[in-house]
Amino acid sequence: MKDLLHHEKDCILPLLRKEPNKDKRKLERLYLECDLHAHFERLLSWLEERSQTISSSTESLRLIYFVRRALFKIWDRENEYSFYLMKLARIYRKTSHDVLEVNRLYKECEQYAHKIIDYELEYAKYTLKTKNAHEAYQYLILKSDAIKEKCDQLYKTTRISWMPSRVYEKAMLLSIELQIRIDPNNPQILKRFDDFLKQMNKAQWEKPVFRYAQYLDELDLKGPPIHLPKEEQPDPKKRAIQKIYYYVTSLKYGYKYIWQSFPRALELWFDFNDREADTEKINTFMKQELCKLEIFKLASVLQILLSRYAHNKEQVREIIVLVLSKIAIQYPGQCAWWIFHFLHFDQDPTTAAANGARKPIVNQPKTAIARHDFAKLLLTKIMGGNEVVWKKIMECEKIFLELKKLSEKAPPQQNATTMELPQSLQKISSSSLVMPIEENLSPQLPSQNFKLNFVQTSLLQTTGSITKYQPQTFALRTSTLLGGAGDIGDGANTQDGVAQETLDSKDFPAFKIKPVMIAGFLNEATIMISKEKPKKIGIIGTNKQVYNFLLKCDKYGDLRKEQRFIDFAVLCNKMLENDSEARKRNLRLRTYAIVPLSRSTGLIEWIQNTSTLKAIVGEQWKKQNIKGEMQDIKSRAVSLKQGETHEAIWDKVKEEIKPVLGQWMAEHYPSPSIWYEARLNFVRSTAIWSMIGYVIGLGDRHGDNILIHQHTGEVTHVDFDCIFEKGAKLKIPEIVPFRLTQNIMDAFGLFKEKGVFLRNCEVVQRVLRKNSKNIVSFLDSFIHDPLIESQQNIKVEIKQALEVVKCKLHGQIKGEASGNVTVEEQVEQVVLHAINDESLRKMYIGWMPWL
Repeated sequence: MKDLLHHEKDCILPLLRKEPNKDKRKLERLYLECDLHAHFERLLSWLEERSQTISSSTESLRLIYFVRRALFKIWDRENEYSFYLMKLARIYRKTSHDVLEVNRLYKECEQYAHKIIDYELEYAKYTLKTKNAHEAYQYLILKSDAIKEKCDQLYKTTRISWMPSRVYEKAMLLSIELQIRIDPNNPQILKRFDDFLKQMNKAQWEKPVFRYAQYLDELDLKGPPIHLPKEEQPDPKKRAIQKIYYYVTSLKYGYKYIWQSFPRALELWFDFNDREADTEKINTFMKQELCKLEIFKLASVLQILLSRYAHNKEQVREIIVLVLSKIAIQYPGQCAWWIFHFLHFDQDPTTAAANGARKPIVNQPKTAIARHDFAKLLLTKIMGGNEVVWKKIMECEKIFLELKKLSEKAPPQQNATTMELPQSLQKISSSSLVMPIEENLSPQLPSQNFKLNFVQTSLLQTTGSITKYQPQTFALRTSTLLGGAGDIGDGANTQDGVAQETLDSKDFPAFKIKPVMIAGFLNEATIMISKEKPKKIGIIGTNKQVYNFLLKCDKYGDLRKEQRFIDFAVLCNKMLENDSEARKRNLRLRTYAIVPLSRSTGLIEWIQNTSTLKAIVGEQWKKQNIKGEMQDIKSRAVSLKQGETHEAIWDKVKEEIKPVLGQWMAEHYPSPSIWYEARLNFVRSTAIWSMIGYVIGLGDRHGDNILIHQHTGEVTHVDFDCIFEKGAKLKIPEIVPFRLTQNIMDAFGLFKEKGVFLRNCEVVQRVLRKNSKNIVSFLDSFIHDPLIESQQNIKVEIKQALEVVKCKLHGQIKGEASGNVTVEEQVEQVVLHAINDESLRKMYIGWMPWL
């Protein structure tokens, strides 16, 4: 049809030039009618491109689709109208609580079912939401032949750019997923998956390959089927290889599930090498496939690879070095920070001073490589790959070492508030080292609007034309690993087989394009008022801006562990982004860069426009002449009369020191709308930090470790050394799950902990439960990371703490295996425990439970 219209248009155009005026009007009308068809197709493609640039707000998309649907109805464009009608129904199905409106939209869609290629697929999802998985499954099986017939017909006759692709395949995959929900142990599921992947062997589609690997994982977690005789049960070795293969293969086809598939693939691979002796084939496979992956995919698991640098098997270490060198050659300014961290990690003068609290590193595997030796090996590999890059990296070492020395340097005087930076730093005017801020150091993945943005960037920077990159073809057989058949990805690539999420990703940058580089240092550092005397320094960027950092030296701390916690927070943000309820509430943790220089020294990105909870409340106490500071309470403890207890002081303190944070918010945000928005941000961010802190066992939440943003009211936490229930093992144990003291609840408003806070806690906890496997898999890397407190007893403690984390994620209160509770019950009990008077009065006085 499209070709016919263009042909007619081409025939009419010459006639317009030749015909006399009397016949020209008829020809013009014909020309416009032909042009209109092409115009509407271009218009719809353009509208769909614009939709990709809109934020993930479903409310915005709902309004846009509503308007577009109305416009196409006015223009009497039935195809386009039905297209947007279905999109609107889909949005309502996912987000709306108005059941009648959802039913009405799907009823209207039924009238245009012959024109909507994915109607049956969407109706099955609608049935799943409104009824149950069994009815949705029966509907898809019943309609499978009709879906295939309609797809074949519409793809041949009306194939246009905006038409949904792979509708029949998506329907079949959904039917398999529904069958897993109904009867996960049905042996037919494996056969259906295998047949489906063989049919899709040329499609290069990420989702079914990932889902298959995930299903195999779920089967193994449940254990071998009891009803099967031993000889028919799956071989654990072959099953492990199979899972690794499919997870890695899914990475070749896309990146939508990369934050789940890649870490899991690496975990299985490392465990396989720990457990098995014969690993030659799987290691060869991993080496080949990891080298084929795009750099941005490799960079997404950078920290996991770094945490396993000391693996027992030399072949595994060689592959890690190879992958890390590929990333470093491409992005030397970013990678120099962790390369020198490895190179100079063991040269830490504070380690000897901290021996009273931290024992020397023991029980390292005999074949494990030393950190500095690993760094030297990596630098040698980089030099062999690109000597120019190697020289750039080595030029950065001087800045790294000078910062390390400065962090360890004592203030010139005991009460000094400033100190001068060494001349070597003051003289720096340029470098190849990126500014160590989060936006420069965080690996990035293509977003849904990457195609449009990246093409526009390429248009400005390169040739001036838009190029569509085709993902590389991928051909591998499981027989090379398992000794059997099972193709899932050979053959030439076709446009119909290209997954949407893999388009244009080949040249996507792993880190920010044109990052800010270090161009100099301010001459003076500010010495902060605290026990360890950290220094606030200013680094000048190539954009002429000054970036502030906290240069920290804590002989009892572990900066690498804090850095890994921030990585965990980033993972939690991805989980929250993928959940519609969390996304609707804009639930997200504010994160920042932590760059370790050694075990106990490092740079921490300064969070602008924030004040500590303690400072804000203290300021209000002064205004109202309330004696609530630490020294005031300690003086009461000293003046205890005979027979009085600390509990008696708590009762008096609670009665006399009233909450003031709510009043501060009312004064600080005078506009009602700004105040409401700030309070909402405060409640939501407190809920996220509370639940994530509860699950991971985050302690030491005193008033100086909680920051409040002056402009937005958002809460940010700092100092993550006290994780994995470490606070419960202190001399005076921390027994509350998180800080929910009177001032925090006062800022929540009238309903305190029972309103918005409780609801947001439930949303966060539900997301954490849903992603429990990914959370445990990530936290497991803390056990294997030799850069994190390497004493054997601490590794054992982390293992024990992980069991407690698993219990919390499964709904077992206080880690007891007494039975699982619902999310609502769990959250309510944890919150009640956090505000319980008996728990608060037993807390350490320095924690300031009255704050």
